[in-house]
Amino acid sequence: MLTVGSIIYGTALDLDYLGQGVVKMDGYVIFVKGLLKDEYAEIIITQIKKKFAEGKVLKLIQKSPDRVFDTHILGSLDLYHLSLEKQLMWQRQITEDTVKKISQLDLKVEEVITDMKDTYYRNKSVFHVISKPYLELGLYSTDHKLVPTHSLVIAGKKTNELLKLVNQAHLTIERDVLNHIAFRENDLNEVLVTLVASKDTFEGLSDIISLLSKDEKVVGMTLNIKSSDYRILGEKSYTLYGENRIMMPLKDSKIAI
Repeated sequence: MLTVGSIIYGTALDLDYLGQGVVKMDGYVIFVKGLLKDEYAEIIITQIKKKFAEGKVLKLIQKSPDRVFDTHILGSLDLYHLSLEKQLMWQRQITEDTVKKISQLDLKVEEVITDMKDTYYRNKSVFHVISKPYLELGLYSTDHKLVPTHSLVIAGKKTNELLKLVNQAHLTIERDVLNHIAFRENDLNEVLVTLVASKDTFEGLSDIISLLSKDEKVVGMTLNIKSSDYRILGEKSYTLYGENRIMMPLKDSKIAI
């Protein structure tokens, strides 16, 4: 009988819509983050519900030929360890399954259109401010802990530069007021920075503006006032520096993003 803390050995039969490995044992469907289809692993049970359970890989015994990296600790990189070709196949299959489940229509989804980029492609990245007396940015890990993050392989290159700059500066800030910093980057590596805070002024704000505005690729900075714990952005925003928008080249013209 499965209990929390039980150690089992199993093979993932498939991937679910979150990219978790699906293992079946003792009448339970067990979801295992980071485990790919056909991989065999030593697994510890971390949570049990009525009809399903969750587990964590203790040791990966047999790897899939489609695994290209070790499983990443960041929760935002759910399937980065899976080859790009297989990621696209998974996206297509999940879309077909979802459409069929919702509409009962057996529709064929065409192949995914992609530029084949699997690194430094994301044009918007949001990092969370860790509760410390100085400014440090991070992301949530797979076990839901906020961890310092000095680089993110799927974020734009200029975004990574600014992320590193902010974390290394150790700027003193008023604790628990600044919640997030969002970076929006275009194809010219220009960046619009949005600070998300619970009020419109706080200790350290001027230092952040001074630090980031020195980079010529930072075309603007805005301050957004967070009004809800359930949403990243609030309804009120103020321009702190430069423009409150960023332009994206599109053939012979530009559009605001």
